[in-house]
Formats: sequence, C-alpha cells, structure tokens
Amino acid sequence: MPQRWITCVEENTAQITYHGESDMESSRHNKFFKYYEVMIRESYDWWDISVLLDPAKLKEIDLTEYEANDGEASLTFEKVGKKICLELSGCHLDCSSFDEDTMESLADLAIQIRKELYTGKTDALKLFLG
Repeated sequence: MPQRWITCVEENTAQITYHGESDMESSRHNKFFKYYEVMIRESYDWWDISVLLDPAKLKEIDLTEYEANDGEASLTFEKVGKKICLELSGCHLDCSSFDEDTMESLADLAIQIRKELYTGKTDALKLFLG
C-alpha cells in the first residue's frame, strides 16, 4: 500500500513515499519527531495530521477535554519526549477542494492550529468534537 508522508519544521520539509502493507511502526514515527514537528500522512485519500506541541506554551489548556474517537476519525494527544503530539487520524478528504498541494496545505493548517493553541484559543479543537 503506497503511502505519502510530509514532515516539516516551519520552512524545512521532507517528502517520503513509503511502500508497505502497514503504517510505519511507532519507533520510526517517534524518530521523525526528533527532527520534525509536523507530519502529514496519506494513504488512498485517508489522511493523518500530527503536530508537536510544547506543553509550556499551552496556557493551561486541558487537552483531554478534546480527545475524540468516532470509530473512523480520532483526535488524540500523546507524550513524545518532552512534547505532546496532537494527532488527528482517519480524515477522509476530497483533495480536489485544495488549491495547492494538499500535503503542504495540511501542514500549514497544523502549524496554524498550534499557533492558535499557544495563544489559548481552542476553536480548532472544538470543531473536531462536532
């Protein structure tokens, strides 16, 4: 199953095409986060968005209030080293609705969500709760 990945730290990006029967194991996933802070994964129009958060910048936001799992899509928060990984998994997107490269657009979205969280705003997370 071919999968595409994009990882980035602000302007530094890397794109990888991964061919395999399953997603990369978590140990490799965590190694990526030693060098990058945003990861976008795609497999046949199913998307995952991950972004690392600095807990010291979260302005006392209780992230557990926003965790959600509807069976297909989920929003979770997991400790990765000294940071917290916000992961939105199982998004089914119509890529034709994006003007630019979808992966870059989703990476930009992840960075914007992180910036909003650092100002204490949680509107983006509330959208995932429905």
